[in-house]
Amino acid sequence: MVPESLQKLLEQVDKLVEMVAKLKEEKQTLQDKLAETEKELIESKSRIEELSLENQRLKETLETELSSYKEEREILSSKLSEVFEKLKRLEE
Repeated sequence: MVPESLQKLLEQVDKLVEMVAKLKEEKQTLQDKLAETEKELIESKSRIEELSLENQRLKETLETELSSYKEEREILSSKLSEVFEKLKRLEE
């Protein structure tokens, strides 16, 4: 027969072994989640970089188009002024 104090120690050891096993399982679960999160973070970072490049291209395109429209507007404004001047002279 095992003395009672030794039996209690064995029970405590069993509980500790069980707790360690659970902690190892939780640790593995957390490491798996961390790995998945890191993967998602890398994918998100890559997507952000792609979107940033696309945004930059769109910005450059818009700036080019805006510049072109401004030039066109100036030309049309100038022509319109000429037409008004001619109309004025015709009215006189």
